[in-house]
Amino acid sequence: MVPLVRQVMRQTRARLFHGDTHVEGKILNVFEPSTEVIRKGKAGKPNEFGKMIKLQEAENQIIVDYEIYAHSDARSSSQKRFDEGLIRKQRRARALLDDTTQGKNACLVGNA
Repeated sequence: MVPLVRQVMRQTRARLFHGDTHVEGKILNVFEPSTEVIRKGKAGKPNEFGKMIKLQEAENQIIVDYEIYAHSDARSSSQKRFDEGLIRKQRRARALLDDTTQGKNACLVGNA
């Protein structure tokens, strides 16, 4: 606990006397030192505090998998999933467009 208090005192001095808010190894919560700043960019809540996690749920909200991200992994991992999802949606849209232009869905259009 003493090293933790010393670190808080160092970062407080740096902020108050030198205006340095970007101290290496900043402690955000004395009771949970692993707490991190999660920058979401929302207007009402631009910053949140805690750990970035991934939860996967099955039916009836049963958690089937989870992952706790390291600070540097959170953004790159979520960006990677976003990119992969976008690529899948683009492929589906192209396939649907190809099917429609080749007349494979003509029976659906003709019966409307």
